[in-house]
Amino acid sequence: MLIKWFVVLMISLSVPSVLANSLAKMIESNLPFVVSATPGVFDRFQFDATDRNLAGHTLCVVGSDKLSIYWLENRKEVLLKYRVVCYLANVSTLAEIDAVRRAAHPVPVVLTSAEELVSIFNIKRYPAIIHSNWVFQ
Repeated sequence: MLIKWFVVLMISLSVPSVLANSLAKMIESNLPFVVSATPGVFDRFQFDATDRNLAGHTLCVVGSDKLSIYWLENRKEVLLKYRVVCYLANVSTLAEIDAVRRAAHPVPVVLTSAEELVSIFNIKRYPAIIHSNWVFQ
């Protein structure tokens, strides 16, 4: 499924508007992207990286809530420094996805749910950055 959404993201960056409507309908048919975490502040924490290989990637969990949008707009320098790729949490509409993408730009936002990340890394609150063996804001 992750590969499917990555392909959708890559195609959506370079398709004519006729195909964009089809892609939008496909994405909309998979909404909402619901996760078990909620927006909020948390203290950074470590996880055991021996069984979780991020292969040098830094990931991010964000929603369309006010905290996430504010956080994206104000943490952009850090997100760009770590070359973060953001995943979506508790997003229900294409308009909410657009709001996240606008706030994150030019940081990439993957059009898929962050539930697997939330589960694997035991994230209770977001926005969150997953880097090396740390989860932090």
